[in-house]
Amino acid sequence: MKGSFHRFKRRVATILLLIPLLFVAASSYADKYSELLHSVSKRNGILHRVFQDFPLLTPMTNSDGRCRFQTLDVKEPIVSVEGVGFYGFRFKVPKRAKPGDFVWAFGTPRNGYNWFIIGENETMAGFEDYENEPRAAYEGLEHIFPTPGKEIVLQRLPGDELEDEKEYLIWFMLRKPKPSVMSVMFTFSEVQTKKTNLRAMEKTLGLKRKPKKPAVKKEPEAKAESPP
Repeated sequence: MKGSFHRFKRRVATILLLIPLLFVAASSYADKYSELLHSVSKRNGILHRVFQDFPLLTPMTNSDGRCRFQTLDVKEPIVSVEGVGFYGFRFKVPKRAKPGDFVWAFGTPRNGYNWFIIGENETMAGFEDYENEPRAAYEGLEHIFPTPGKEIVLQRLPGDELEDEKEYLIWFMLRKPKPSVMSVMFTFSEVQTKKTNLRAMEKTLGLKRKPKKPAVKKEPEAKAESPP
């Protein structure tokens, strides 16, 4: 019993020693993450150097021609800077008759994340706003990744900000613990809108909202009559 008690005390002491170290590591990661996120020139310089290392995705559709989600592997970073990883994908703008908007969506991780877009050799004004919607509001999104996530982000970029037959990169930074896969979808609209419109993006991506459940009418409660 005495030996077991000493082993127990050593385990407790080891755990107590590890807790501050884990806290320092987490704080250090958060600081480096924030520094990279806000050091625009440093971050973009790194991404430009490894631009071609990111996977090149093309829009995917279902048998009915509607845009569909595809899986993006984020298990390992394309590039890591001081322990902070970058993930993402490239896409190529097709030759368009009209500069329609770029429209896309992705399943959100449960923990913090950031993203943006850059060209291969230049920075750009990029995204200005987005819509955050619950997955449960749409049909058929029960199995998109990451599965624990509860929302999707929908976003557009005006078509005249993109050049035909050029490649662009959408990058992600993911806070820990992060998913190993994410679901993304994108396409090019036939029209260019002046501002972000949620319903227009849903239509372009082929996302269908679930019908609203009819409101349940409550029957009036019968009042108890007092005895004569």
